[in-house]
Amino acid sequence: MEKNQLISQVESIQYQEDCPIIINKINVEKQDDGKIILRCSMENLEKRFVKAVILNIKCFSIDEKELAVLEDVSYLDLEIEQYNVFGRNFFIEVPNIRARIFVFSIQKILFLNNEWWINVNDTNMKMLDYSKRQSLLELGELKEQYLRELETNNFHGHLLYICNNIMICGCNKVVLKEELRCPSCSANFAKLNNMKNEEYLKAKENEYIDNQKKINLEERKIEEKKKIIEHERIKKRNAEEKQHQILLNQKRKKNKLIKTLVSICFIIVIATLIIKLYIIPENIYNNAQEFLNNEQYRDAYEEFIRIGNFKDSEELAKVSEDLATKENIYAEAIIFFKDNKYADAAKHFERLGVFRNSEDMKIEAKYQEAKQYIELKDFEHAFHIFNELEDYKDSDIMKKESLYQYASYLYRNGKIKEAYVIYLDLKEYLDSDKFTKEIINQMFADQKEIKNFIEASRNWTYIIDFRNLSS
Repeated sequence: MEKNQLISQVESIQYQEDCPIIINKINVEKQDDGKIILRCSMENLEKRFVKAVILNIKCFSIDEKELAVLEDVSYLDLEIEQYNVFGRNFFIEVPNIRARIFVFSIQKILFLNNEWWINVNDTNMKMLDYSKRQSLLELGELKEQYLRELETNNFHGHLLYICNNIMICGCNKVVLKEELRCPSCSANFAKLNNMKNEEYLKAKENEYIDNQKKINLEERKIEEKKKIIEHERIKKRNAEEKQHQILLNQKRKKNKLIKTLVSICFIIVIATLIIKLYIIPENIYNNAQEFLNNEQYRDAYEEFIRIGNFKDSEELAKVSEDLATKENIYAEAIIFFKDNKYADAAKHFERLGVFRNSEDMKIEAKYQEAKQYIELKDFEHAFHIFNELEDYKDSDIMKKESLYQYASYLYRNGKIKEAYVIYLDLKEYLDSDKFTKEIINQMFADQKEIKNFIEASRNWTYIIDFRNLSS
């Protein structure tokens, strides 16, 4: 199904007086047949689960002439919890293709507890006026104090905005006016409302400045105490370092001999580790590589396993094991091929992919299998395999031979009309022309009847039915 043409998209929030549901986005789309459809993305702001929504839609032309009214558009069998979006995949067909402007009015809302919200005053939804939202930049120098008061790490670009029964938090989350905290950033709405007042922010800023002065004074006192303690610490440390230097000079001569002996032992240990961890594994690795190059895959696998994770041994062990497995499958396939079990051979060669000449052998096995099917008079399998092989060897001729043998089978069993169609399609293959003439002569004695039969047969469509062939 082709994608509908998007005519317009309105992403501004629409709200309705005292209504707990808002519209986030409206898509106006045109289908291939020219019909206009609407898709509305709505959000439930109420704590109660929404079970159904019924709304009216007034349709206007671009010059604002009313064209139609859609009444009782119903969203049923819902279970929408608070702050969940719904309706995006619900298509509303507009009765007039000239409609481009739409006014929505939610009439009723049924909650999961079977309580109703009803549009008593018959109000319509309105676009939220974003121009009335106050940016933090408008606070000027008080912006920093506002951010300090937020007590949240979420980004706020605007002050709290209250419109009818909804509020828009500074983080852009839309909630009902009765909510105490923002579900997105956890901000306290009562505090956010106070923070809209510049006098409140100014008073808080003065408190902050006074607190900073007290903190700075305490920090200076602490810093002075730290300097005194640091001076005593350095003095003590110098005395300890002097004593330590005396003891160090006494031990230096003794340690020199010990270091010499340790160095010798260390060299011996390092040499042993080099032999054990590198030289020996390197020799085994080279032997395994040679086995791999000589196609001795099982021996290569065992050698790579011996040296664990040396270089890329684990990866090469998997490669060797895989190749050894493929070598076994290849050997089995060759045995099947030599034993004239071509179907089994083809399956084995197909499992091997590009291993050695498996692709060529698979095709040859299929070719020989198809020839076996002809000998067994199983023309269905023979025809399909030769058809799959396309121009391999004489597959195209053998495909015709399968059809020819099938036509002969039909002819011998008295189905001369069906046989005639196949012989006719084979044209000059072998003696097909001879059989077409022979069938016509068997069916008709009069030349006029023969001519009419030939003309009619040109319009026949015959599908070869192999299912009864074995019977």
